[in-house]
Amino acid sequence: MKLMRWLFAIALMLIAATAFSQDLACPCWDTFTEAELVAAMNAEDVGVAECRVYNPGLSSATDFEDRNPYMLAENGTSFGCVLRLGAIDTGSVLLSEQEANACNAEASTIIPQISWCDPTGTEATATFLVTKTYTDSNPDAVEVTLSCNNGLPLEQSFMISEGNPVNFVVTNFTEGEVDCEVTETGTADGYTPSYDNGSVASDVSCAYTDVASGEYSCAITNNADPATFTVTKYWNIDGVVGDAVDLSASVTIQCDGRVIQAIDGEPLHSYADSVSTTLEGDGASVTVTLSTAQGPATCQASEQISQSGVESEDDCSQRAIPAGGSSSCTITNTVFFEGIPTLSQYGLVLLALLTLGIGFVGLRRFA
Repeated sequence: MKLMRWLFAIALMLIAATAFSQDLACPCWDTFTEAELVAAMNAEDVGVAECRVYNPGLSSATDFEDRNPYMLAENGTSFGCVLRLGAIDTGSVLLSEQEANACNAEASTIIPQISWCDPTGTEATATFLVTKTYTDSNPDAVEVTLSCNNGLPLEQSFMISEGNPVNFVVTNFTEGEVDCEVTETGTADGYTPSYDNGSVASDVSCAYTDVASGEYSCAITNNADPATFTVTKYWNIDGVVGDAVDLSASVTIQCDGRVIQAIDGEPLHSYADSVSTTLEGDGASVTVTLSTAQGPATCQASEQISQSGVESEDDCSQRAIPAGGSSSCTITNTVFFEGIPTLSQYGLVLLALLTLGIGFVGLRRFA
């Protein structure tokens, strides 16, 4: 009987050792076993430790001074994980609810084993999930900043892009006595941000007053600014006398797949991808405003010549105009006068002398 108990105890020890040596399941640290991750976190030199365990909720262990190392798992209303450890930096990884539950279960087990951690589950903690969307699906990353008037840290920034959000964490504050704000501190050129904190839309920021422990969200949308395209008309009429030339020209602006919203600042009654207008006189111009909500506007311009003796040159070939951008081109018409040829005053004198000479010769022969 005693032998059976010993064998049973040995089997339990082997099962526990096997489980402890298996790779973890959370995508942020699934290349580690539990023992390896605990050892790696213990080996870090930490200045100001900040550790917490909330399951469900948010569990994390980090150096407050530089956020390295940084281990985080969340399975509240948001689902994600982070591991920043030595050369490893997963960034913020979005998870399914099942994955997030597994991550926080592992984090809740590992964090109490970290030698420099004294995790608490009672201090006030607020999380702010910040997401980014571009109206034209721009992949560029921008910097966002969370600023609070109390708690730790008072300010934190992160680079985010579409599909790569950030989850800011604020701790050590008195609930109901903290105000926070999320802003885009590195707005991309050609875009105007708008904000939605889940209850209030704003053009300035996601603002939160009387913050308590819990989870908050901020959706930032970067709206592509309109672009402009300007066409200017010049006439080369040196040597032409009088009003023999009509200095008007019919110009068409074509923007493939991009609507023209206005012409010379006046909104169009209906959006179109081409407009025609008449430019009167030398140096006349027209400017159209273009939507870039679906990407850069691709535009070109052309002229319909109705007069003879006129040649046209331009640099108005197709070009892409990005969000908030501008482009311009010129069309130059050169006039070749085709009236009845005339002689100058010197030519008329020579013609008269020639006529007199011919007449004189004729008279002598007749005489």
